[in-house]
Amino acid sequence: MRLYRSRIPAIATKIVATLVADGDIEINRSRLDEVELDIKSVLDEYLRQENILLNAVRDHMEKHHLPYQEFGKIKKQLAEETNFPTGDDSFFWLANQIIESFMINESVEEVFAADNLLRRKIIQVFRENLVNDDDLEREARNRIKNISEDSPEWNLEFQKALKLVRERRGLK
Repeated sequence: MRLYRSRIPAIATKIVATLVADGDIEINRSRLDEVELDIKSVLDEYLRQENILLNAVRDHMEKHHLPYQEFGKIKKQLAEETNFPTGDDSFFWLANQIIESFMINESVEEVFAADNLLRRKIIQVFRENLVNDDDLEREARNRIKNISEDSPEWNLEFQKALKLVRERRGLK
């Protein structure tokens, strides 16, 4: 599952709407946008840090002449070294950051629910709004069946097909 920048506004809106509707938090109605902006900034910062990690992985692989098959292993190793949350840990970490933002945001008048309940609801919103990259890749592969995966052209065509699939789904 992957977080796309284009999905951030919808996720932030859904988190606020869900928690307010369930009576878990009370927000000054005229300042809902501020709470959503805080959530967006948490998610944007996560993506920024993830981009830094991915660039470090690419640099490491290029420097050591490692094949692409090692990407996941190197990413996990560098993420552990920098204490950057990945996979399901990232949902937990992001939910905690969002909960912390509620505690310091003056627009959030009251938090009624326990952290574990808030965390569960926030993570559920993530799971409903994130994109499964395997589905995107599967669809892109289906578009280029006529080229052998071992060929250099395949990599170029795969990237083009993947870009088209992402654009069609409104992802960047």
